[in-house]
Amino acid sequence: ALPRRCAWRVSRRLGHGWVGLATIGAFQPTFDNIMTSLGWMTWLAVFVGGGLGSVLRLGTGQILAALLPQESHWFPWGVLSANLLATGLLAWCLVAGGGIWGKSSPMWWFMTVGVCGGFSTFSAFAWDTMRLWQQGGWLVAGLNVVVSVGGCLFVGWWVSKTFATS
Repeated sequence: ALPRRCAWRVSRRLGHGWVGLATIGAFQPTFDNIMTSLGWMTWLAVFVGGGLGSVLRLGTGQILAALLPQESHWFPWGVLSANLLATGLLAWCLVAGGGIWGKSSPMWWFMTVGVCGGFSTFSAFAWDTMRLWQQGGWLVAGLNVVVSVGGCLFVGWWVSKTFATS
């Protein structure tokens, strides 16, 4: 194993911070250094942002359920829409937002980990895909996977390409 001092330098150069140290085995994370490595304001920003993102996800689903005809409620339009919107917002935050707020600021963590993390939902996507498989068969479940994954990849690519600052 690398000496602690050497591991820290390697880790910082790779941009991993203390996480890189933990992966090399030269650093043992404790509750205190995990909580203070980012600062309490960042933890609070992620907490509040996650709540806001979850409310946005719920609202998106409720609005779409009210707007779409009852016959289309078999497909998880709310989850798909939330994931597409969250992917677009995350891509924008990663290519442009970091330059505005700084990638170590609480605002950046609020938006990326908090809002986008709470707004998007892989667990609901997985559950809906399983439900579609059981109710409609592999074709409908496969369509959900292709549209969701392909759509999120496309949105992420398009937003990144459109708003890239370099």
